[in-house]
Formats: sequence, C-alpha cells, structure tokens
Amino acid sequence: MILALLGLVAIAGCKKKDEPAATPAAGSSAGSAAGSIQPPVAMPVTPPPDAEVPAPPPAAPAWETYTSKEGKFSLELPSKPMEKAQGTMTMVMAQFGTTAADPRDATCGAVYMALPPEAKDPKVMFDGATARHKQNAKVIEEKDIKLGKHPGRSLIVENDSHRKWMRIYAANKTLYIVNCGGPFDRAESDGVVATRVLESFKLVE
Repeated sequence: MILALLGLVAIAGCKKKDEPAATPAAGSSAGSAAGSIQPPVAMPVTPPPDAEVPAPPPAAPAWETYTSKEGKFSLELPSKPMEKAQGTMTMVMAQFGTTAADPRDATCGAVYMALPPEAKDPKVMFDGATARHKQNAKVIEEKDIKLGKHPGRSLIVENDSHRKWMRIYAANKTLYIVNCGGPFDRAESDGVVATRVLESFKLVE
C-alpha cells in the first residue's frame, strides 16, 4: 500500500550608430589656430528594426515562511503558497519564474503523509517515493542525507522539459517530500530558488 501511495507523488544587443564628426562653429575663421570648435552633439541611438531585445528577467521571488501546524514543519517559499489535501497526503505549493516573454512557471512545495505501521525501512520508502521521478529522466544526483537524526534522500533529475530537485525525509512517523521543478533550460536561475527552499525545511513542534 505504501508504494502505491508514494507513486502518486509527482509533483538576445543593439548596434550603435557612429557619432557625427565635430564641425567648425559658424563664423569661425578658416585655418585659424584659435578657431572655435563645437563639441559633438550626442545623437539618440535607435536599434535596428530586426535587433533582438533581451527578455526581462523574472520578478524577484516574494519570499514567505510557511508553517504547518498539522505537519509540524516550516519552509520558505518564493510566493504565497496554496495548500491542498489529496487522499492521505497534504500538499503545499508556490509558483514563481514567469515573465511576459516566458509564461512558463516553476513550482516549489512540500508533501507530507502519515506512514502506516508496516512502513519501517526508510530505504524502501525512499525508493518508492523516487521511482516514478526517475522514469525517462537523467539522474543528476541521488544520495543519502539526514535531517538532524532523521534519514533522508536527495534527488535531482532532468528530462527533455523539466528539472526537479527533491529531498525526502522519514521523521516522526511521517514522510516528507520537499521538491521544486521548472523548465530544464532555466535550471541555473531556478536552481538558486530551489536550493533556498530545500535548505529552509525544518521540523517544528
């Protein structure tokens, strides 16, 4: 049963024109060493019609600290979070990264669920929770980690459209999955946000 439940968790520059050369001032004497020369006049630079205009960067995340009294954890999220219950699991999610030029969003959040009595081997739980995410994807990182004394696993995977960062913990008879996912070609910028989210996760009383 535990493996079936875990399988549900998937959560361009502008060219500048040459400035005009300096010209003698009107009424100046030709050949006079003391002739007055006017400084060049700066001309406005207009990009060619076909010039590429760099896309504006994503808006800075509006960080919020989310605390779950029921789940007994807290973490930082890059926008106002939304919470949703799905069967035995509770999810909290926050979106970020969209611009006028790139409407694709990225998502960070956490999922938690109470573990049934038969779920005692962390390795089995972690294998079940990560299996679906590794299907048809390149595994960039997979390693065992800890949250204090509690066992966990870190996973980073990428396919032809997305990259996902995950950390999974088994603590206090609860399975926690902290994850972020976004377009694979934005992995460098989205990864900064993902790292902050994942490292902010804490258990609270």
